[in-house]
Order: sequence, then C-alpha cells, then structure tokens
Amino acid sequence: MKNRIIICLIPFIVFAFSSGYAQRKEEVNPKIKTTDSRSKKKPEEEKEPLIRWHYGFNFGVYFANRYNANYYNGSENNVNKFSYVYNNRSWYQEIKQLMQISQYDSLYLLELPANMKYNTTMTGGLFLRYSLTHRLDFFLDATFVKLKADDAVTMKTSHDTTSLQLVPMIFIPIHGEEERINFDLGVHTTFPIYKKKINLFLEGGFNFNYTKVLKSFVYFVNKEYSLINIYGNQQYSAGYNMQEFPITQGGMGYGVLGGGGIGFTFVPQLGMELGTNIRYVSVNLEGYGALKPSYEVYIRFVLGGFKSQDDD
Repeated sequence: MKNRIIICLIPFIVFAFSSGYAQRKEEVNPKIKTTDSRSKKKPEEEKEPLIRWHYGFNFGVYFANRYNANYYNGSENNVNKFSYVYNNRSWYQEIKQLMQISQYDSLYLLELPANMKYNTTMTGGLFLRYSLTHRLDFFLDATFVKLKADDAVTMKTSHDTTSLQLVPMIFIPIHGEEERINFDLGVHTTFPIYKKKINLFLEGGFNFNYTKVLKSFVYFVNKEYSLINIYGNQQYSAGYNMQEFPITQGGMGYGVLGGGGIGFTFVPQLGMELGTNIRYVSVNLEGYGALKPSYEVYIRFVLGGFKSQDDD
C-alpha cells in the first residue's frame, strides 16, 4: 500500500520539483544600475520566442511484467483453460491421432507452466507537447506494442498410470498474444547542462492502457487448438455445424508512469531524446489486474521546436 501511494505521487513530485527549480532560477541578486548598455538586461523582444507546440514519434524496447503473461498458461483459475481442449472428447481423439498415440494408450497432463513471461518486443508511438514555459511541458502520447507469451505444457503417454514414470515427457507449446496501447498524460521538465544543445529531462504522469487478447492456444504437432471458448455453453463436436460467438477479452486499465533521460538539439526544429520509463499499471486481463511495473527504453525524435534554451 505504501509503495502504491509513492508511485501515485510521481506526477506531482515531478511538477513540484520543476516548478521549484524554475522559481530558484528566477531569484537573482539585484545588480547596480550602470550606463553601460552591456550590463543591461536584454529586452524581451530579443529573446528567442517560446514555441508552444512540439510533436514527434518514438520507438524502443518494451519489457512487460511477466505477472500478466500467466493469463495464458491454461490454469483452471483462468478464463482460457487448458482443460477446455483436453477434456473435449472430439479434440482429445484428434490430438491422439496427430501424435500417433495408440487407441489403447492415454495422454496425461503432468504440469501447466507457472511462470510464463512475455517476449521482449519493439514498441512505437506518437506524442504531443504543450510548453507552459521554456522548461516545463504538458504531454500526451500513445504507444503501441504487440506482446507474445510462450511456454510449454508437460504431458506423458501411457497405457496405464502405473507405467507413467517409464515414459519420457512430452512438451506441448502453449502461446498467448495480445495488443496493448499505452496512453500517457503528464509533465515533462528539462534541465540544460550544455548551452542549448544538451539537457536532462524528467517525466511523470498518469497512464491509461487498452489491452486486446488476440490468441490463446496450445499447439499439438502441426495444429493450433484455441483455449478461447467461442461455442458458449455448447461442447464442440466434430462433424456438427457449431454456432460461434464473438469473444472480446481485455479492456481499459490504468496506472502511473515516471522516467527521464537526456535530450539533444540538432537545430531548433529537430531534437532527439534517449530515455527510459517505468509504468506501474493495472492491465485489464481477468484475474491478473494487480498493479505491476513494466519498463521501456526508447529513442524519441522531437519536431516543430525544441526547448533547451536559457531563460536568462
């Protein structure tokens, strides 16, 4: 509970820190007036104008939390169960034929995977910023990622249960696939470290995510068997015209994010940022909605203006 409170305060901490930094920057000691024009403060009109809108795109590597991947492990506690296929008589007989198992032998389930994880994958997105000052922005971005989770179900074949120990184990691939879109709304603040060319930045904000399950299946020999029940209360039977129902799994989730990195200005109209962030989010997968962290490392291209200039 304490960690959740701290995480939820990230956007406010970033905003307060950036505001305090800007205020300290503006507090300067009074200077003695002189007739020398070089000692006078530059007129406002000689300053570089504040560019309000910035936009661009980014791509990177996404490390999704493995907690949500167990949604696809076929457990009896899950929506998509391995037993949905394994206990179906028509599919069971068909699987035995595919695996060339004798009609006198049986196929036994030994173990379902308990620690599935997502494959590391590429991500990409777009963003929009509005500059409140030269060093403080509000931003909105959308990032898309396609995630896949893979593992194996452990099974054995035998004519009777007493001889199971003498039979080698069979590993049956199990797979899950989903699309996830992260919508982030927050604050971006910069700290110049080298003239107008290089700066450090911090970000914090709120996350809204949308997840859509694409696939959840086991793979026997050369055929996929979906664990998603598209037949409702009917039990699949080979040779019958079965009515199928559209199934949508997933939905909207929420969370917070925080991160930072380093930015470079090539020309006023083009910049680049290298950064990383952590999203502490709840993903809308039934039974796996707890808040968990996921990570991203990215490169971001900023167009339309860059705000690493001095305010002095």
